[in-house]
Amino acid sequence: MFTVQTEAYQLEGILKEKEELCRKLQFQSAESEQDSVRQLNQNRKSEELLEQYRCEVQEFKLKHRKQRMKFENQLLHLIEQHKNLHSVFSPERLSDEITSAENRRSQLLAAGKCPLLTHAHKLLILYMHDFSVYVCQGLVVIRTQEQGRQVWECKHKASFY
Repeated sequence: MFTVQTEAYQLEGILKEKEELCRKLQFQSAESEQDSVRQLNQNRKSEELLEQYRCEVQEFKLKHRKQRMKFENQLLHLIEQHKNLHSVFSPERLSDEITSAENRRSQLLAAGKCPLLTHAHKLLILYMHDFSVYVCQGLVVIRTQEQGRQVWECKHKASFY
C-alpha cells in the first residue's frame, strides 16, 4: 500500500508538472499566434506603403515627362521661330531690309507719324550682327558692350555734330 500511495503521489506531481507545462505551451502558442497576426498586419501595411510609394514615383515620372515634353515642344517652336526670323533677317537680305525700312521710315516722316524707332527697325537692329553703327533718316543707332551684353543706343544724327 505504501508503494501505491507513493506512486499515486508521484503521479499527481507528474500530472501537475504536465498541466503546468501545458499552460505554458498554450500561453506560448497564444503569444506566437498574436506575433504572427501582428507580423502579417505589419507586412500588409508595408506592402500598402510600398505600393503607395511606387504610385508616387510613377506619378512623379509622368509629371517630369510631361514637363520635359512641354519644354521640348517649346524649344522646337522657338527653333522654328528662329529659323523663320533668320530667313527674313538673314545677312544676305540685310541690305534689302534696310532699304525697305528706310522707305517705310520716309513714308512715316512724310505722313508725320515718325516714332523714334519703329518695330521693324528694332528687329533689323537685333539681327545686324556685323555692324556696330546703323544710320537711318537722321537716327544713329550704336551697338556697345556693357557687362558682357549688347546695348543699343539710339540718338539723333544732329547730336553728333
